[in-house]
Amino acid sequence: RSGPTPGGCILALNEREAQSFYIFGTADITATDCSIEVASTADCAMHAHGNPSISRIDGDGTSGIHVAGTYCEQGPVDIDPPPTQGYGGDIDDPYRNTDPCAQGLNCSAPCDYTDASFNGSATAPAGVYCGGITWTGNGTATFGGDYIIRDGSLDIGGNVVIDGSAGVGFYLTGSGSFVNLRGTSDITLVAQDNGSALDGFVFFEDEKNPQESHTLVMGRLQ
Repeated sequence: RSGPTPGGCILALNEREAQSFYIFGTADITATDCSIEVASTADCAMHAHGNPSISRIDGDGTSGIHVAGTYCEQGPVDIDPPPTQGYGGDIDDPYRNTDPCAQGLNCSAPCDYTDASFNGSATAPAGVYCGGITWTGNGTATFGGDYIIRDGSLDIGGNVVIDGSAGVGFYLTGSGSFVNLRGTSDITLVAQDNGSALDGFVFFEDEKNPQESHTLVMGRLQ
């Protein structure tokens, strides 16, 4: 992909927000050959709560968790290596001039699906989902391609396994377009590399209408 290719696989770029990166519960993040960057200079800019685990952050020149402010934790947290607090390096937004809508994604396309609801195992076709996507029950939610989530949330609960291993990108726009992954099962989401305007991104939020928060509660994120 042309353009910036930062080493950070998780970037929390708000410069003032407390708990800009908040990980809790039994979440398990495995990050390989990339870092985690938290630009906020606030107290508890990164906060780990419960017994989450972050491991295998390695690679040439990209090691570690860098926090411009301070790091706080509660409970039996397992983070290796520990975050570097008061990080003085550059943590800039490499995507400040990136706009998928100007790069080929048809963000104003009409709705393909409205208030979509799935239960159990199924494949959600790529397209424009007005009112969002709700997924309940037990099974596997399979995604592949470009998804525009407009005026609604991507809300997946229960014990749903999320499979986006074929390559997936979600563009979030409009009112209430947030991510709420509430299950405790495995999540596999792989960014595309096939010429899509969302190449390199799993989630891209409309910068003109950002949501206050997104929630990922899971057993394992790959």
